[in-house]
Amino acid sequence: MSYENFEIHPVSPALGSEIVGLDLSQPLSETAGRELQDAWHDRLVLFFRDQELTTDQFKTFARNFGEIEIYPFIRKMEGEPDVERLDVETTPVMAPPTTVLHVDISSFEIPSKAALLYAIDVPEAGHDTIWANMYAAYEALSEPMQEFLVGKSALYL
Repeated sequence: MSYENFEIHPVSPALGSEIVGLDLSQPLSETAGRELQDAWHDRLVLFFRDQELTTDQFKTFARNFGEIEIYPFIRKMEGEPDVERLDVETTPVMAPPTTVLHVDISSFEIPSKAALLYAIDVPEAGHDTIWANMYAAYEALSEPMQEFLVGKSALYL
């Protein structure tokens, strides 16, 4: 798929693309916003490199995907009640180790539809976020297994 307002470069066959040519510090046009939504629905994870954003610009960009959700259990940036701060040096480890699959906030009755992360200080190595395409995983199952799973739900703690 091609887009008028930016270039898209897949980073893996299953999901993820780098978006090139958008300045996220500026409000998106209606067309660019629609194209970005389409790219997100198609590729599931989008990366925007070399962006310099203020907190207000980041929040404006985030609102292209819907209302910002507030979680009381994650530390907020000082003076910014709707921006969460994750600092490797001072934030306690709350997620399972990377050998355990988890989905952020998926235990909520209505899970979040998206998460936006703005990395300010990126380490040379480690602290990876690994993404998985559950649509592709389901599609790779045999038809009998897919039929077995229809209507099922899971509970995990």
